[in-house]
Amino acid sequence: MALRPALVSPPPFLGTFVGRADEAAEIGQLLATARLFTLTGTGGSGKTRLAAQLVTLVQGRFAHGVRWVDLSALTDPAIVPDLVAERCGALDHGILSVQDALIATLQAQHLVLVLDNCEHLLPACATLVESLLTACPMLHILATSREPLALPGEVIWLVAPLPVPERDSTESIEALGTYAGVELFVTRARAALPSFQLTAANAGAVVRVCWQVAGLPLALELAAAQLRSLSLDDLAAQLVDAPRLLTRGSRTAPPRQQTLHAALDWSYALLTEQEQLLFSRLAVFAGSFTAPAAAAIGVAGSAPPAGVLPGLTRLVETSLVMVQDRAHETRYRLLEPLRQYAQARLEEIDTLHAVQQRYCDWYTALASEAAGALMGPEQGVWLERLAQEHDNLRAALAWSLYQGDAVGAGAIVEGLWLFWLQHGHLREGRHWMTQTLAVLPEPTPLRAHLLWVAGLLARPDAQRGRQLLTESAAIYQQIGDMPHAAQVWIALATLVQTLGDHALAIRHYQQGLPILRATGDISSLVLALAGLAVSTLAIGDADRALEIGQEGLTLAQEAEDQCVVGVALANLGLIWQARGDDRRTAALWEQSLALQRRIGDEGGIARLLTLRGGLVLRQGDYGQAVAQYVESLVICLRMDEYDGIPPILEGLAAVAAALSNHVTAVHLAGAAAALRAASGMQPTAAERNAQEQLLATLHTHLTASAFAQAWAQGQQFTLEQVAQLAAALRSSITGSEPPPPSPAPAAAAVAYDLTPREVEVLRLLARGLTYAQIGEKLAISPRTVDAHLRTIFGKLGVRERTSATRIALEQQLV
Repeated sequence: MALRPALVSPPPFLGTFVGRADEAAEIGQLLATARLFTLTGTGGSGKTRLAAQLVTLVQGRFAHGVRWVDLSALTDPAIVPDLVAERCGALDHGILSVQDALIATLQAQHLVLVLDNCEHLLPACATLVESLLTACPMLHILATSREPLALPGEVIWLVAPLPVPERDSTESIEALGTYAGVELFVTRARAALPSFQLTAANAGAVVRVCWQVAGLPLALELAAAQLRSLSLDDLAAQLVDAPRLLTRGSRTAPPRQQTLHAALDWSYALLTEQEQLLFSRLAVFAGSFTAPAAAAIGVAGSAPPAGVLPGLTRLVETSLVMVQDRAHETRYRLLEPLRQYAQARLEEIDTLHAVQQRYCDWYTALASEAAGALMGPEQGVWLERLAQEHDNLRAALAWSLYQGDAVGAGAIVEGLWLFWLQHGHLREGRHWMTQTLAVLPEPTPLRAHLLWVAGLLARPDAQRGRQLLTESAAIYQQIGDMPHAAQVWIALATLVQTLGDHALAIRHYQQGLPILRATGDISSLVLALAGLAVSTLAIGDADRALEIGQEGLTLAQEAEDQCVVGVALANLGLIWQARGDDRRTAALWEQSLALQRRIGDEGGIARLLTLRGGLVLRQGDYGQAVAQYVESLVICLRMDEYDGIPPILEGLAAVAAALSNHVTAVHLAGAAAALRAASGMQPTAAERNAQEQLLATLHTHLTASAFAQAWAQGQQFTLEQVAQLAAALRSSITGSEPPPPSPAPAAAAVAYDLTPREVEVLRLLARGLTYAQIGEKLAISPRTVDAHLRTIFGKLGVRERTSATRIALEQQLV
């Protein structure tokens, strides 16, 4: 299923692409026919950079573009399908295996899937690639790996070092400039030292540097970076006068690999002892990290954490650490060859166990902080933070489990479970939960709590969820913790309620309610009453549902708990709507929405907007309905709240049908049905009736074949495409075209510091155009489009098209 964002762009490279233009063009042509193309070569040879350049060349030739998956931070082969599915937008709600869900997403798409850094996960990658290529006839895969995948039909391309002159070459300046290795060194040297030029006076030293590192791109870039602090002659002398650096690596390794190790050894030798220690300790990070994390984990002895920051700055200056700029914080990372080198050094000079324990402690503390914050108004901020730290949290959890630290593992799981639930990582969450429960066999409160969490993650496998929740309740009963047992019974009620079994839900609610009343837990009691009212309404007892809903609102107001007051008001509005009183319904929902906005509960805001959209839709106010639905969709996209999207799409489909946009209506209805099927979430009785009426109407306006074709297309839509449909529908309602290209809308220009040209590019991107199509419309090259988009994504603080499209919707650029 393709109904979630997919990361399209490769990692950012600040420098220009140098030295392999002809090679890239040739590979681009071969990739059109080769189903599996693998770039191989030693670490630092530029495989990832070449793959990134290929993306800019070929993405316009594939109808569905490119999906990029960086595997370097992954250590568990079992998670490979999960990460690929996540990056490709395959929702995981448990109905299909993750591999089957991925196949369902890709089998009808013509795209290139890039798997970057496969070498440490070769068996898992080969198995997945073989399955995908067999089941997805239009899929092409581009892999980078130090070793081939060894699959039938694999086209292997060795990414060799860049050509460099002989050590004692006396060629002219013009001739030397034609060597790609020299060109790269000079280009990067100019970035480090803007006054740098290749001249007759320094040509000999440049040649010696390039020859000494054998033309390896990473080594050349590291060498060039040192010109900030060394003269060119000193640079060349240190390489020439330190022959031990050229043989530091394995004697059986290829010369180029020895040379890369030599270049790294040499860069490392230029660091102070404290900088070396910091660099080696940074190897424990899986993926990117923040400066505070580096300070906590890289602190040496009794040195204060603040003392680490100058060292981190020095590592950035010497190109040993990369900087990733984001909207609100700066993150850092080590390229994989450098991380592996740093890890080897760490094992030589420091106690690996102690550093890994500090790493684990830091991320355990982060997860513990997240556990409380995810239930409050900062939920959106924390979900984004956990997404950025997911690789590190995975590694910390794996370390805790390896150490048999049940308490630490439990703390990380407690901080991540809601993130797993909200971001669709259910299979991965269940994977970690199973391992964590395995080190907690005793019937302790911690095991009971994690069983409760596991039950929430088990959906839509209701039977499995009931088993886990039942065991949780039994442990709580055994140890005499009845308040928590009641919480579990309420969770059981909610589980079966979402699957449409309202009679059983009522029984579970009634099981837990007396205990909640006795304990005085008003917040939990009000939420339970709200759920009970919904199920009571669903079985047709509107009068009793009204009594229950009113009781919940009264209790919430007496307790002055604004969060649950908002929930109680919203659910009471549902009950009055079922009783046919739209005026009272509107008033209750208006109060609830105002309250949710005041406390910043984005999930509650989205739900109220969707409900209000349905209300004004039935009253015939299509413009207001679309406005409510689009605002709700923007919030759901921002929060990755996929369960909230189907009702929005169904409401937009009804608007499209009312405006005689019947194909669009079927597209939206098909997308909603696909998302419901993937999540296992059942519609309410009112939603089901509205769906049936809508589909019956659409069948009368379209032929059977036209309906079937549009339905199939809608089921394959990405959220990006859905957002574009919503924007187009809003434009058709207002009767206006998108804003003119220039000048830039004030809101976007001020809020994100976008130039008029950047607004033009963002608008066209949000309308679904490829880089090549954007370039054609604006009369600029695809490379220039790519440069604009990298700048735009940096200003917006996003990493992929869907997030950029969401912001374009917010700013009404489309």
